[in-house]
Amino acid sequence: MGIEADSAAIAKLLGELEGKDVADVIAEGRDKLQSVAAVAAAPAAGGAAAGGAAAPAAAAAPEPESEEEEMGLDLFG
Repeated sequence: MGIEADSAAIAKLLGELEGKDVADVIAEGRDKLQSVAAVAAAPAAGGAAAGGAAAPAAAAAPEPESEEEEMGLDLFG
């Protein structure tokens, strides 16, 4: 299949997961992802509010046509 595995990285991962419950590992990962998403969304929202001049410039830019419209696959029209 053309996939190469780093045996040292796999051994490290398995060592860190040893003795842990899979559900707990997934829950921890989900919490971490939610915190990353919250941090990433905050600057985007703050930037729009703080940079009032930037918002009109972005709104003035024309929207590119979607591939569906170009191929005549408009589902709603």
